[in-house]
Amino acid sequence: MLIEVFIIQCQSTGEFLTPMMNYTHNLNKAGYLFNRQAAVDTAMSELNFDFVIYSFYKREADLPASHGGGSLSAPPM
Repeated sequence: MLIEVFIIQCQSTGEFLTPMMNYTHNLNKAGYLFNRQAAVDTAMSELNFDFVIYSFYKREADLPASHGGGSLSAPPM
């Protein structure tokens, strides 16, 4: 099954928000959220209006065991 996930990118730096609320240029290290509103809320609190949110689909088998919440999740290793 495919699950929609969301990632947050800072517009001015091009960096992605990580699960630890740090920044990375590496898309594979970006954290992701599973709810559009949670992504908007997180982006607004961390970046004000300087953000872009992208969504895409991942296979459920490729996601962490608990993936229902609104906080940023780490990509599986």
